[in-house]
Amino acid sequence: MAQNQKNVTKADMISEIASRTGLNKADVKTVIETSKKARNISKGTTIEIPAHETPAYKPSKEFADSIRNQ
Repeated sequence: MAQNQKNVTKADMISEIASRTGLNKADVKTVIETSKKARNISKGTTIEIPAHETPAYKPSKEFADSIRNQ
């Protein structure tokens, strides 16, 4: 992976970790997408946030162009 690369996708990260560790990509993907821990600083407790999908939206080229030209 190039050192000057700014945008790294999840797939790029999975491939790089798999090649460096010798694990297969499916195992690396499972580890990356597992639950995360967060802190409630007001109570001083740790909570676990389950893994979840984040919805994404990409507008069509026509829509984006129409917004830019308004």
